[in-house]
Amino acid sequence: MAKHRRDQGLGSVFRHKGCKRWAIQYYVDGKPVREATGLTSRVEAQKILTDRLNAVAHGVPITVRPVRMGEVYAHLVKHNQANGKTTDTARWRLHLKPVFENVLAVRLSAQMLLDYRVQRQATGTAVATVNRELAMLRHMLRLAHQDGLIAAVPHVKLAPENNTREGFVTDAQLDQLRQAAAKELWLRTFVELAAMYGWRRGELLNLRVHQVDFVAGVIRLAVGTTKNKKGREVPILPQSAVRLLLQQCCHGKKPDDHVLTRGKPPRPVADVRCAWRNLCVAVGVGHWQCKTKDCGHVQAVRRRCPKCRRRNWEYVGLLMHDMRRTGCRNLRRAGVPEQVAMTISGHKTPSVFRRYDIVCNDDKVAALQALERAQMQARTAARVSGKVVVKEGVVQPSQSENVQ
Repeated sequence: MAKHRRDQGLGSVFRHKGCKRWAIQYYVDGKPVREATGLTSRVEAQKILTDRLNAVAHGVPITVRPVRMGEVYAHLVKHNQANGKTTDTARWRLHLKPVFENVLAVRLSAQMLLDYRVQRQATGTAVATVNRELAMLRHMLRLAHQDGLIAAVPHVKLAPENNTREGFVTDAQLDQLRQAAAKELWLRTFVELAAMYGWRRGELLNLRVHQVDFVAGVIRLAVGTTKNKKGREVPILPQSAVRLLLQQCCHGKKPDDHVLTRGKPPRPVADVRCAWRNLCVAVGVGHWQCKTKDCGHVQAVRRRCPKCRRRNWEYVGLLMHDMRRTGCRNLRRAGVPEQVAMTISGHKTPSVFRRYDIVCNDDKVAALQALERAQMQARTAARVSGKVVVKEGVVQPSQSENVQ
C-alpha cells in the first residue's frame, strides 16, 4: 500500500534523531524556512506551524531568529513608550534581569520558573510579590509572541494567594480620624473625600482647583486622569463638610494649582504615607511592630525597641486604600444602587466593586434585627386578626378556634 503523501504548502513538523524538541518547516515566497519551536509536544508544535501558515497566507512578515529575554524586555519598553504607558523597570532590573536576561525565549521552561520562585521565596519574599514578577514576565512573552518576535509562549503558572485585604473603618473610628486630622486642612480634606466618594489616592492628590466647580456643585475628573482612563463627575452637596473643606483648600489658588497642598509656601502633597501612618497610630487603628527576628514587639512610637534595642519598625494597620473600601461600603449601606455607587467610586465592573463592599458582623446583626422586627410585626398583625393568642411566649389557638 502506497504511503500517504502530505499535501504541498502545508509545511511539516519534525525532529532530528536523538532530539526531544520539535521543529517546523514551511515556505515563504518559495523558500524553505526551518524554525525550532523548543517544544516537546508535537500538538503544540503543530499549532505554531498553523499560525505561521496563516501569517504567510495573509502576507504578515515573519522573522525567525534566536531571541533572548533581554530583547523581549526591550520590546516591552518600546511598546509601552509608543502607547504612553510606564514600565516597571525596577522589578526587571533588580530581580528578573540577573536570572533571565541571557536566556533564550524558546528555552524558558516551567522548571526554570519554578526554580526562580523557590529562590525568591527562600529570601523571605511574599508569594504575591513573586506573582507580580512572573506576571510581568508572562506579559512580556505574550506581547513578543503577538508581535511575531518569538514562536511560542511558555506556560507561566502563578501560585495561589491568600492576601485579600478586608480593611475598613467603622463610623466611630472614622469620627476619630476626622478629629485627629483636623490639625492639618489637607489631611482632613483627604480623609473626608476618601470616606465620601471612595476615590483612589492618586485621584485625590492630583485634584486641581479647576476641577472643583462650586457654581455647578460638581467635581470633575478629566478623561485619562483616572486608573481606568474614564472621566467622572460627582456632585458636591450644599452645606456638606466636603464643600466647606474644599472651599478652604481652594481659597486664593490659581485654577491649575493642586487642591491638597501643605507648608508655606503651599506645595502639592506628593507622599501621604508618613502623615497617614502617624494619623492611624494616633487613633489606634495602626501600630508599629519590630521586624527583628524573634522579637515582634508592638508599640505606638517609633523609638528604640525596648526588647531588642533596635530601630527596625514596620507599620501594621489601616491602609489608605482601606478608605476606598470604607467609601464603597458606606454607599451600599446607605441603600445606594450598585450601578450608581460604581459611577461615584470609579469601579468598572460589578465583580470588582463587590470585593470592596465588605460585610462586617455589625451588618449581619442589623440584618437579623430587621428580621426579628418583621417577625414581631407579623405576630402582632396575627394577634389583632384573632388567629393566635400569645401568652407567656407560647403560641396557642384563639378561643374562637377552640369553640369551633
